[in-house]
Amino acid sequence: LTDPARPGVGLRVLVKQAPEWKAAIEQTVYRVRQRSTPNVLADVRQSREGDLVCWTETDQQRDALRFLLSTGNVLLWRSAP
Repeated sequence: LTDPARPGVGLRVLVKQAPEWKAAIEQTVYRVRQRSTPNVLADVRQSREGDLVCWTETDQQRDALRFLLSTGNVLLWRSAP
């Protein structure tokens, strides 16, 4: 995990499994009388979201992970293909 805003701050973590990605979209369905099919009003699909479960091996790594997460910045997850 790295913080693109602070390139020098990064941490290698163990990942249990890759997240199940979801891309949310806001939409509304209008059922119009005298019409066989509904009208669907949809917004642009949002960026993908998911839960990443990871852990550290030492207390020092745990503190580094807490420091990395404490800013609330968006983090970059880099992994091998």
